Amino acid sequence: AQEYLFNTLLSAVASRGGTGLRVVANPSGGYVQPLIFWTGNVAHSGQAKTPPQQIIINPLFDLEEEAEEKFATELHEYKKSSSDTKPPTRKRYVLSNTTLPTKIRIHGENKRGMLEYNDELASDYRRLNQYKKGQGDDKENELSFFNGSPINYDRSDARLFLKRTGLSKTGSIQWDTLAQLMKDPAFIESGYMARFLFCSIGEAPSRYLDLFNENDAVEKLQESLLE
Repeated sequence: AQEYLFNTLLSAVASRGGTGLRVVANPSGGYVQPLIFWTGNVAHSGQAKTPPQQIIINPLFDLEEEAEEKFATELHEYKKSSSDTKPPTRKRYVLSNTTLPTKIRIHGENKRGMLEYNDELASDYRRLNQYKKGQGDDKENELSFFNGSPINYDRSDARLFLKRTGLSKTGSIQWDTLAQLMKDPAFIESGYMARFLFCSIGEAPSRYLDLFNENDAVEKLQESLLE
């Protein structure tokens, strides 16, 4: 499913450029777009929505693992020292199922941006305002990320300003789930899914696991992505 691979790759690559890169559509007119892609793969259950995404995203999780190990070492050294310097922060590459306040705080420590990966995109939408009895402004703030808009975050736990944001998204969703959401007027009015570039290969054949395939194409692709 090369289409699923490419669709996911758009978001993954955009996340590495993040706030450091922008698309200049019209230099003289000042028409500039952030390098942000929200993508989703749509298919029926059992039609291999997730495996192609994992092929692209796993190298980012490898970077997450390396960053976690480095952070643990730096934090250990920091606690042993008597330095007045700021404590180390952990470099991040991928977020999953993160609340809006936590996302903003992590973005404040990683100014370039990250990729949000949600295996089920429906859960990403439904979690908005889940701790505010549906009365908060999570949806509006979430949509502002698509435009790379500035954020002033002033809460009791943290105060920070981000001149630009860079949060690309990717995930998957089943046709039946998408159809149910499309029946909800609040979902349509939110414009949430209108931001996504969806990809579907239609009535794809059922996936079969080939345990004897020795093709190393996936490994080579992931190695090239890490480079």
